[in-house]
Amino acid sequence: MPAVFAAIALVYGAAFASDEEGAPGGISSRAAALQIDSVDFVYKADVQELTRVSVPLRIGGNSHANYVQISVDYDRERLSFQDLKIESNDWVLWPGTPVTVDPEGRILATLLDIRGRARPPPQEPGAHFVSLVFDLLSGNFPVDDYRLETSLAFTPYDPGSLTQDPREETLVGILDVTDDDGAFEVVSERLQDGGVTVYYADGIEIGGGGITEREQSFVLPLYITDLGDIDTINIGVDYDELILNLLRVRPTAPAVEGRGLLESVDISYRSAPSGADFRIDVSALRDPGTNLLLGAHVADLEFHYAGVAHGGDGAGQGGPPNFIGGRIVVQPTAQPGLGEGQAAENGVSGMRLLPGYLKILRPHFVRGNVDSSIFAYDPPEDGALIAREEFRTAPDLGDPVAILRWLFSPVPGRETITCLEAADTDDDGNIEIDDAVLLLTTLFIGGDGLAAPFPYPGSDPEDSPSDLGCDVPLPIFAGD
Repeated sequence: MPAVFAAIALVYGAAFASDEEGAPGGISSRAAALQIDSVDFVYKADVQELTRVSVPLRIGGNSHANYVQISVDYDRERLSFQDLKIESNDWVLWPGTPVTVDPEGRILATLLDIRGRARPPPQEPGAHFVSLVFDLLSGNFPVDDYRLETSLAFTPYDPGSLTQDPREETLVGILDVTDDDGAFEVVSERLQDGGVTVYYADGIEIGGGGITEREQSFVLPLYITDLGDIDTINIGVDYDELILNLLRVRPTAPAVEGRGLLESVDISYRSAPSGADFRIDVSALRDPGTNLLLGAHVADLEFHYAGVAHGGDGAGQGGPPNFIGGRIVVQPTAQPGLGEGQAAENGVSGMRLLPGYLKILRPHFVRGNVDSSIFAYDPPEDGALIAREEFRTAPDLGDPVAILRWLFSPVPGRETITCLEAADTDDDGNIEIDDAVLLLTTLFIGGDGLAAPFPYPGSDPEDSPSDLGCDVPLPIFAGD
């Protein structure tokens, strides 16, 4: 599906951009913040509704960044551009420069902030100054999905491209109206992506992720789209009980006013097919204006993974014997009488059940951490990547000692290196005394450091000449 892309560019005059010290081509330290909102839209196939969708653009930060050119490429097969609407009296179209649309589906408009009022700081949502108005061409929606995502993204700024097509740049400029040369000062910017998401059926979806072959717990999000008025939805989840166990389901909505979040909901476990059933109250998550659930994150599913030593049987995943990973299937609950008349299996028209996929990652390690040891390690509960400073997985003095002992004084049955890739600190495919020296130098002197991945966990680079293996990787879960 072609994507919709947005860019903001500076139209410059004869002079180059200059920084605050006057150096040509520099970037000012004064920042402006640009943002494209994410927009939800509901389309009902058999109902004639207004198909117009408005996408807000926002600006924040430096109020002196007053000169903006907006360049937007959009997917003409799904969207029809109708209007660029100025939402603030502070902004006007540049005199004599109307909004234009070329045959390839590119919108070009130039705007000026005529008042220069204070704007929200960069860390807050910017002021809504412009909207792009499209009509949805609904005849091109696929029939086998319940959500269509059309992304929008600002084009990154290239400091070396000031002489190129301005449509390739994302800039906010300061116009010095007293300068006869028409010089502009380039202001560095913070950019946030957005998109249009179209929902046209009801659905239940489990998020996916990747996991290393090491015993650990991880969390998958549960999303629900419901265009009706069901408050309680019953859900069944199938998984391979030999390697996975659903520990708890944590709802994201308040249970009762004044009581905060529920710690978990009741789970009914079953073995044919293997999995669990539970009930989610979604009434508190509905949009107050529309009473809709649009891809609402209603709960987190916390699983325990037994590790590669336990071979799975593929039950509930459609895989062969000893199948590890694959998909975790959401289905109508198999528990009799659980929420009769309100569950996904009880006649809710068009409810689609979308599985989550759990893939096995390549071993993750930290170069130099030869036994994959962890100091005060606490796996994240939000499904995020673990490359954070509070997760201490970097090597220490015991690691070069372990390399030297492995080289010169090995003890059979008491191997001190359980991840050979991590011991190959220069990633040349061999474990030698140079690896211990490099690690000691990095720990106590610094310098260029070790080969990737370092200092945070990761997998061996694709172009690595080494293939030593890592028998004991770090327990990593990376959510999609």
